[in-house]
Formats: sequence, C-alpha cells, structure tokens
Amino acid sequence: PSSVAFPATALLLFAAASMLDRREVHPRKFAGFSVLSAVGLFFSATSVFSTFSIVNVVALRAWFARRRGAASILVTAGVFNLLFLLAYLALRNRANERVIADFRSGFMPLRSPSSIWTYLSTQGRRLIETSLPSWKETQIWNPETVSWMLPLVGLGLVSLLARRSTRAMGWIVLGFYGSFLVASGMRVYPLGINRTDIFAFPVAICLAAAGVQLLTE
Repeated sequence: PSSVAFPATALLLFAAASMLDRREVHPRKFAGFSVLSAVGLFFSATSVFSTFSIVNVVALRAWFARRRGAASILVTAGVFNLLFLLAYLALRNRANERVIADFRSGFMPLRSPSSIWTYLSTQGRRLIETSLPSWKETQIWNPETVSWMLPLVGLGLVSLLARRSTRAMGWIVLGFYGSFLVASGMRVYPLGINRTDIFAFPVAICLAAAGVQLLTE
C-alpha cells in the first residue's frame, strides 16, 4: 500500500544521505542496510527502485574513492544484485499475462527511438506529475495543478548533479527513475498509471525543494 511505500522511500533517502555524508562507510553497516532493505521489500515492493540505486551508487562511490573496506562493500553490492536478478527471474516465470495486458499502456515500447520518446513524453511525464502534490482538492493526478512544478524538479536534479557534495545523491535519484524505465521496458512495472507512481512522492518533493533552493539561495 502507498501508506507504507511513502515512508519506506523517504527513510531510504535519509539512509542514503547519512551514508554519503560520512567519509567512510563501514562494510558491516552497509551489509546491514542491504539486508534490511531486502526485508523491506516484503512490506513495500516498490522500495526496490530506491534500494537498487542506493546500494550501487554508494558501493561505486566507495570503490572509486578508494575508501577503507571498499572491496567488502562492492562484494555486498554484487551479492545484492545477484539475489535481485534471481528474484526477477523467479517472478517472471509466474507473470500473469492477462494482468500484464491490462497495464500494457504503461510498458515502454522498444520498437523504435520515436516510440520510446513518445512514451517518455507522456507516461514518463505522468510519473513525475503523479508524484507531485496537487494544489487543490482533486484527483490523485491532475496536470493543471502540478505542471508548473516540473521546471523546479528539473532544476533540482541539475543542482544535485552540479555540486560535488550532492552529486552522489543526484546519481541515486537518476538511478531511481532509471530503474522505472528499465522495469517498464522489461514489462515488470507500468509507468503513468496513477496509483502505481504516487509512492515516488518523497523523491519528487526533494527535487522540487532543491530547485527552489537553487533559485533563492
């Protein structure tokens, strides 16, 4: 349920910020984070979009910075990714084609670059708009009340990537939304289908806030 997915996504972002703020990431604490994140999937399946991005960005950052224990952290991330792949293969064999057909408009077409672009300009935009708060009492997704915030979301991402101190968090956010696109192309998770996207609320709000900060600092 979205009531669980909201705080799960927000807590994962806080955990990522905490790890990125430290000069060193302890291998055992990183392993504990990975295990707890995996357990969290049983309560919020959509948290995998945050977890996958955080685990890999933190591991690569530690490796390239030659941090202490980087090899152990990279091994932990590798095990996490392997288990994630095995879980996907197991679930794919149990996929319900009738349910997949009901959500076909949310799966990214891979026929041509033009079809991908058309999909992103509609369903991709809906993903971001659905995860932004409406500014009046209305349906879950209403572009009339949230479209004006899209430039702030874009500026927020630029702000994170432009600053060295926040660049890793920017990559985590890119990985978060990139995971959506990969899952959509693999017909695992539909995009732009209202309720399936609202759990991304904490990420979009953080980006919009970063955009406001960039304009007003």
